[in-house]
Amino acid sequence: MADQRQPDRRRTVSPGSGLMLTRDLYDVWLLLGQGVLLEASLVEQKLALYDLVPTAATLDQALALAETDWERDLRPLLSQYVEADTALRSVGVLRELFTA
Repeated sequence: MADQRQPDRRRTVSPGSGLMLTRDLYDVWLLLGQGVLLEASLVEQKLALYDLVPTAATLDQALALAETDWERDLRPLLSQYVEADTALRSVGVLRELFTA
């Protein structure tokens, strides 16, 4: 008989969410660099895909995980590689959306 339990919902950023999370943060960096203003509701919708709630702690966890996995996850995908510290420093402005 198949196990019909529901999977546990993640409330923290975990290593299993690494690649997509890293790519999402890269996308945020790219959008910010193009002058796009991010709306809190869109960030909340994206985080909901990971079962995450937007908080400063969530952002800190996401940035730490992305920094660890950045080169491994993104160098093979990008023709013009961007260093993690450059991109993630800019993405830190998301904190304003998380603490509003």
